[in-house]
Amino acid sequence: MSGERSDSTWQILDESPTVDEYSALIASVEWKPRDVEAIEIALRSSCFDVTARVGDEAVGMGRIVGDGALHFFLCDVVVDPRFQKRGIGRAIVQRLDEWVR
Repeated sequence: MSGERSDSTWQILDESPTVDEYSALIASVEWKPRDVEAIEIALRSSCFDVTARVGDEAVGMGRIVGDGALHFFLCDVVVDPRFQKRGIGRAIVQRLDEWVR
């Protein structure tokens, strides 16, 4: 399956958000701030990541973490509230699910 999904305004890419993008996205949904070093470690340790973009702006993300063989978990699935209700979250989860299968 292709690593890119899109409509006329957004696209889902098989890439990690940057630390700054991750921080901005969790702030947009009012999750508690995370330590920059912890974010760096978490992103490096992911099995798979996707980032939703409108142009160059990260507007959503999702990650898969796990042991690499038996157990995988979807986490940090976030869509900036300004871009919710457009199918972006559904597309993020669908792409993560495709990767696991």
